[in-house]
Formats: sequence, structure tokens, C-alpha cells
Amino acid sequence: MSESLAWLATTAEGEALGRAAAQSVQVVHESRPWWAFPAEPMHWFYSVLGIAPHAFYSAALFLFLALLGGLWAGRKGGMRAGLAWTITLSMTLVGGIQAHAWLYTRIPYGIRFQLPDRPQFRLANLHCHTQASGGVLMPADALRWHLSKGFSVVGVTDSNKTYPGLRALSESDEQDIPVVVVPGEEYRGTTHLLMFGLKDPIRADQVEISKAMEQARQQGAVVIAAHTWTGKQSPQQLVEWGAAGFEACNGPTTVDEATLKLAQERHLALLGSLDFRQGNAPKTATVLPLEADTPEKVLDALRNGHCATLYSPEWREDTKFSYWVRFQHNCPDLLRRGGIWMIPGLLSWYALARLARRHAPCQPRKGLEIILMLALIGGALGIWAVWWKYKVGWFPSIELALSLWVIACPLCWYLSGCEWLRGRERRQQPV
Repeated sequence: MSESLAWLATTAEGEALGRAAAQSVQVVHESRPWWAFPAEPMHWFYSVLGIAPHAFYSAALFLFLALLGGLWAGRKGGMRAGLAWTITLSMTLVGGIQAHAWLYTRIPYGIRFQLPDRPQFRLANLHCHTQASGGVLMPADALRWHLSKGFSVVGVTDSNKTYPGLRALSESDEQDIPVVVVPGEEYRGTTHLLMFGLKDPIRADQVEISKAMEQARQQGAVVIAAHTWTGKQSPQQLVEWGAAGFEACNGPTTVDEATLKLAQERHLALLGSLDFRQGNAPKTATVLPLEADTPEKVLDALRNGHCATLYSPEWREDTKFSYWVRFQHNCPDLLRRGGIWMIPGLLSWYALARLARRHAPCQPRKGLEIILMLALIGGALGIWAVWWKYKVGWFPSIELALSLWVIACPLCWYLSGCEWLRGRERRQQPV
């Protein structure tokens, strides 16, 4: 299957780059490998119910489902069973988001851009998050992911911090990863900004947006307005404060015509950014000159508007979020690249459920309720961390999240024990 590619640019140089990329880059689709079939039901669940303009809304939906499950279990098996179900379901659903994201980012499948043998341009993604701000990959792994998808330039822009980009820059040299790393940060204020070339980080909770852009200019940084349709400042205001361009595409979402017209009038840079955190289907790219083989040359290209946004009109979505539109985009992908494995995946889950029921634990010992309360506190702290990261940019590592998950969930089931399943002894009693 092949898609026609289109481009957006504001200068003659950008037009030439966009045209060359659209005419020569091939979009390659790769199905998920057969051995991933046990995880296919999980992939469908999160791909359908996890559709939201922000992961926070998906997490809120999953917590609501967990509460309903806990209330139902409590009516059947008592308070401890209800608490155990609530905690287990909440940690499984919310923690499962992270587990699913990591798994389906590491599985080799999805979309990749295939460049011609001797390209006269580079493909870049200048908006990438690592584990430091909600992503699922460490810096070096994120670089390798981009390389496998056809990108040779990566901007590492974690939220309100610059050290992950600097770490990615050093690791690309140490591990000989052939990717041009552009360190930066995403300033997550009332409007999000990509800042490249900072000497010191600029935190959104310490500096308001106009002063942040002034400080960035004083450091010689290039500032790009990220997904302006979600911000509070107008594109005109951001340009007056010193923005050198806009994200024309953020994933499949495309900027409005008024902002495009402003960028074209001012010959500003237009970026196609993945806002990468997870996944295996890059929907856009920034086209840069082949000569942009250092961070400094990349920034010069952005300052001069020598770049273009590459995208497929078939992927394009409006800036206003629509669950139905996003579902229409996701469903064909689910069917095309793994739908056949849904049935054996469900059968494997059914077999696992029967095995778990057969070996259900006996009545828990007295005094272990305190451990259940500790698990409840741990789950609350995890939820707090997810919310708080949007304020100060902190997020627990995927290793910590999964460690808590795999320990606390079986513990909760042990504590609920026969109160929910009515125990082996009760099941064996004659009616």
C-alpha cells in the first residue's frame, strides 16, 4: 500500500525540498509479527478506549472503570474484595498504558519512511520526548527508533528540561548512532514552545511565556511554536515575541489556514513533528537540506525557513479533536497490521483466565490488610505523579512503574483471596 505525500513550505528553498521529498520518499507499512499475538487484545483495548486529546483523559476513564469494577466486586465479596479489585484494575489499566506503550514501540512494525538511495535532503523529527517527560524510551533508544523509521535528524525536547537532549547528544557519539541530535526543550506554558540551542533550561513554572521567549533569544536559541491550536496566545503574538516558525503538523493534526498564511507571509519555518513519546506510526516529518549535518546547521536552516513539512493528506486531521475521526483513522490500522491475531490473542487470554481461577489463593492471613493500605497509598502516589508531571516535568521511570504494578496487583489478589472467589473450601462444599 502506498500513500501520496504532500508538503508545506514558505520559501523557494523549502518548496524545492518538500517537492523532492514528496516525489521520492516511499511510505512502507509493516505488519506486527505473529509472535506478538498474545498482546493483541490489549492493543485493541488501548487503541480504542485510549483515544483522547491527552493521556490524562484516558487515565481518568480507566480509573472510572476501575471504580465501577471495585463497587461491583465489593457488593459480591465484601470491602476487601472491592478495594483489591479497585486497586488491581486501576494499576492494571493505568500502568497498562505504559506497558502497552513500551511494548508496541519496541515491536518492529508500523510505518516507516524509505528514502531514495542518494537523497538530496534529510528527514527530521524535531519534537521528541524520552522517559524524562512521559516518553517510554531512553535517549539512545529513541534515536535508534527514529533511525529505523527513516529519520536522520532528531530534536530531543523533553518538557521544561534540557539534560535529556544533552545526554542524547553524548550517547549518539559514544554509541556511534548516525543521527544528528539537536538538543532542546519543550517549554510547556500557556502555549507550548520548542526551544533549540539553549545554554540553560527555561522552566514554564518559573518564567512566563513572553519573558521565556526573550530569555531564549538572549541565549541565541531558535524558538518554534508547538501545536499552536492548543495554546492561549495567538500566532501573531508569538511571532511578535520572536517565534521563528510553527509546527504545521503535530502527528496527524494540521495547523489552520490563517497560521499557514502568516508563516508564508513572514517566510517562517514550518515543521512536521511527531511529538514522539510512543508508537510505531510516524505521520509526518520535517524536510531539511542534506547539508544540515550538525545541530548548528539545522538551526540555521530553521532560521532561514529552509525546510518543509512532509505529510500525507490521507492522514490529515482537523485541529479540533474528534473521537470519531480519530477512531476512523485507528480502526483500519488495527485491522491491517494485526487484526488477524485478535482471535488467537483472545483465546490465549481465556486460557490464562481459566488457569488463574483454578489456582486461586486461599483466605488471606489476618494482619495483611495493612499491606493492602500501603498498596493503595502507592497507587495514589503513582496517580499523583502522573498529574504532577504536567506541572514540573517529573515522571517515574517505566521500570519503577512496572515494578510496583507486578508486585501490587498479585498482592491485592492474594488479599482479596477467597472473599471474591468464595474460596476453594467453600466451592468444594456440597450444595
